[in-house]
Amino acid sequence: MQIAAPMGHVTSQRQQARYALVPWQSVAVSSTCAAVAFLPFLQPAGPGNISPVDALISLAMGATLCWALVDRLQIRSAYALPVAVMAFAGLIAALFSAYPSTGVLSVVQDLVLLGWAISVVTVCRTPNGLSLVMRTWAYASVVWALLMMLGALTNIDVLSGISARTGSRESLTFGDPNMAAGYYGSSLMVVWASATPRHRVARAAAVVILLMAIILTGSNGFTLATLAACAVAAFIGMARRRGILPTLGIACAIALVGGAIGSQVSVSTVVNDAATSAPLLRDYVGRFTQTTAGRDTLLHETLALVEQGGLLGIGPGEVKPTLQAQQDGVAFEAHSDFTASIAERGLLGGIGLLLLILALAFHARRLLGPLRSGYAAVVRHPGALVGVLVAYAIAANIYELLHFRYVWTLFAVLAAASIWGWKRAT
Repeated sequence: MQIAAPMGHVTSQRQQARYALVPWQSVAVSSTCAAVAFLPFLQPAGPGNISPVDALISLAMGATLCWALVDRLQIRSAYALPVAVMAFAGLIAALFSAYPSTGVLSVVQDLVLLGWAISVVTVCRTPNGLSLVMRTWAYASVVWALLMMLGALTNIDVLSGISARTGSRESLTFGDPNMAAGYYGSSLMVVWASATPRHRVARAAAVVILLMAIILTGSNGFTLATLAACAVAAFIGMARRRGILPTLGIACAIALVGGAIGSQVSVSTVVNDAATSAPLLRDYVGRFTQTTAGRDTLLHETLALVEQGGLLGIGPGEVKPTLQAQQDGVAFEAHSDFTASIAERGLLGGIGLLLLILALAFHARRLLGPLRSGYAAVVRHPGALVGVLVAYAIAANIYELLHFRYVWTLFAVLAAASIWGWKRAT
């Protein structure tokens, strides 16, 4: 005898069937790729630093969630523990701070970026998904770099991002030249890692365009960080092909030659000459001494806030308003993820940052191990993604990177290749 299902259960099944008719996987992948392509689209910014690209990010997150619910996908919450610790520390610090609304907003931004990273990891669960995301990033970044250059040539400030505040430094639609430089540096390593475009001549052209874009931003910090990333990527690639000992020998020889050449160059003379040279050099190399002095002052002011905040911290995002209220000499954001985490979120915030660093190191180590054939074909030069982490570690001393959308996108790409592509030893 066949027993009829309850009417409510039948209705629920019908609703779920209609719900599943939407191709959520295609919507999730396409919207995620669209968000990745428009990562630089940050201006005009609204309240809470909400930007135009956030509409695409929200769509991608929602579509990915629907896809996961309909197909009952396994969700891997990459970086959930470190972010949870930092968010909890930030919330506690905010509740006892002088500017609680600022602190709570920073915590919400942390959670949104974590959600975005989890969404990207989910979309990249297949080699095809990972390939689409990385290749979209690579091609889009070259287009954005060309648009920025076109804006400078045609005096279209909306594209070039040139303003009275930054001089001749270009920033596209980021609103900040250093943020733009970090994006182009990250994009350069994505091009390297994915070997995109496939044709060597086209890929070489893409590399040249991205390097020119970094220079045009006039960011000393990210220029040095990108050079370090390239050196690490080249070292890892050579070590994987030829072995560690020959690679160490070549690296030592290059270091000796570079040191001998560098000892004959007077940095102060180069900086002084650049300061009185063309606008590009003046706003690039020529401001090195001034920038270093300002960052040194800000570092000491932020370290003083570490003591002032105690174990709890002064509250997320509250370095600048606190320094302004105290009328200190340089009243800006901390410009360092390391000092900001401890000053704003206290001891627990520092522990959260350490957990994030360990998680990134774990994924980087697995990425350098054997990958499944499909993922190995996508991430052809994994050392380039490891090189990005080195660049971020250097740049995080002079910029706050952990609220940059493209930084968490890169973290997600790294985690996806590690989680879904790692080939377990048999």
